[in-house]
Amino acid sequence: MELIVTVVIISVLSAAIYGIVLQCKDAAESVDVRAQLSGSARFAAAEITRDLAETDRDTVTTDAGGAIPSFTDPINGETHQILVFASARGDPSDPPEDGLHANNDYVHLDAGYKPSWRSVIVYATYVTPEGLQQLRKYAVYGSAFSQEGIFPVSVTGVTAAAISLQRGDGAGLVIPRNSGVSRANNVTFKEAGTTGADFTLSGSLIKVKLYLRKAELPTKGGTRTLDVTLTDSVSMRNK
Repeated sequence: MELIVTVVIISVLSAAIYGIVLQCKDAAESVDVRAQLSGSARFAAAEITRDLAETDRDTVTTDAGGAIPSFTDPINGETHQILVFASARGDPSDPPEDGLHANNDYVHLDAGYKPSWRSVIVYATYVTPEGLQQLRKYAVYGSAFSQEGIFPVSVTGVTAAAISLQRGDGAGLVIPRNSGVSRANNVTFKEAGTTGADFTLSGSLIKVKLYLRKAELPTKGGTRTLDVTLTDSVSMRNK
């Protein structure tokens, strides 16, 4: 009888300890995943705000209501915003710009120390063939962008393969969506009607809000979904 009682007590204690260990393991994994998501969001927000701080409000593409335009993504049917604006970053004059090989850390200024627009920057979502949703940065470089009348551009269409833009002078730009550089992974809907990357424009101030989600954490009760929201804002130079 004493042996049976001892076995029962040990079993109960072992089950309790095992449950505590699992909870601690899940908590540690949650902290790690949230740290990864937060780091990705901070990295993306920092680059977006840096780029926006160096542009002019008049170069930012808006819709008829003055807001950042949206598009319905044919890849997954979700609605997302597309942020398009000018950048003074591009190739140095020696070697000359070729529109492809750009040193994105080089800033062009005119004689009055104001930005000389050298590139079109686009932030938009893209779903990879593996199903991973990303916030991507696209940049089109070329010395012709320093001419007057190029900005703002308009968004003429978004397909599964490309983003189509039209410059102010009537020339078209087509950007392959599978190009660009990923600036945030696991960008997804946080709640109904809310996009993964939200840009709100008010005068020269633009508010950037990123929603990142990761649903790859198996737990005792199934798969856990973790969300991270990051908000930042920046005032454009207007020069």
